[in-house]
Amino acid sequence: AFGGSYGGMLAGWLRMKYPEVVDGVIAASAPIWQLAGTVQRETLDMPAVAISKGVSAAGGATDRCRDNLKAAWPLLQEAGRTAAGLRLLSRSVKACSPLHDARAMTRWAQSPYFFLAEGNYPFPSTYITFSVTEGKAFPLPSWPMRVACERGIDADFGVRVDGSVADVNFTLSLGDLEVAVDWADATGNGDTLTAEQLEASGVMRLAAAVAAA
Repeated sequence: AFGGSYGGMLAGWLRMKYPEVVDGVIAASAPIWQLAGTVQRETLDMPAVAISKGVSAAGGATDRCRDNLKAAWPLLQEAGRTAAGLRLLSRSVKACSPLHDARAMTRWAQSPYFFLAEGNYPFPSTYITFSVTEGKAFPLPSWPMRVACERGIDADFGVRVDGSVADVNFTLSLGDLEVAVDWADATGNGDTLTAEQLEASGVMRLAAAVAAA
């Protein structure tokens, strides 16, 4: 049996369930151990693990790029808690229309990284872009995750981190902007800062780098 992605998972499970029927399986991109009953702590959210590796020194980029990306999402959402913050974010990321929700912007910025991780080859490839775009597919560059980092995310923005990022329980600060993260919950002071404080914090430079990548 052969399969890729979900088809590969089905093929793998078929072999495991009926070894007397299926002699062997070749399964690609098939996370067969991601069932609810088999997931362990070290295999939790493996796509995030793969993305983190690709934008770190282990993947040929820099650990600062990885750390900045992990910090960017809660910091940008916190910066966009006020109308003034949303206006600044809209300008910084060169949005086509004014942003009404910072979370919509971070979802847009996060979405390519799963596909970049899948297509993170040492040569240009249309393998991923052909499947997710309509019409003529454009090739991703060699090592696209490194390229994304080199567009500015690996700069030193002055982000400070306290706590455990691995346990998703940490506090971020950038200038006067602060946000505490505890798994899906994030609380901060973005709604108390002026536009001038947000500008001075450097978070808009981070937003511009994330959008440019």
